[in-house]
Amino acid sequence: MVGGRRNSKQDMSSSSQAYYPSWVYNQLVQQELGEMVTAFNMHELEKKLCIVGLHCIQMKSHDRPTMSEVIEMLDGGADGLRLPSRPFFCDDEPMPHVVGSYHLSSGLTEISEEDEY
Repeated sequence: MVGGRRNSKQDMSSSSQAYYPSWVYNQLVQQELGEMVTAFNMHELEKKLCIVGLHCIQMKSHDRPTMSEVIEMLDGGADGLRLPSRPFFCDDEPMPHVVGSYHLSSGLTEISEEDEY
């Protein structure tokens, strides 16, 4: 979306490549965001939009910014924004598999209502 390019690998084997927020997070971490839409010279704007978007999709409500904070982030420069913590649904670690068994561990984290406050 931000890059304005089609998905080059329609049959992606890695779920982290198929899940756009995970891919964006990895690009920001690796400082490879410059390859996205360099022809349109939108590097700072796209970086800002991606970081703000990653803040807005955090799982716990207290980790997400309010709308006034989002507006402040969008009005400011991209250099002043910090990358949010990696949400657990973006983990790239492969799931452990016990050989000779059907046991798989998904590593999901339970979030209760009590964790919200």
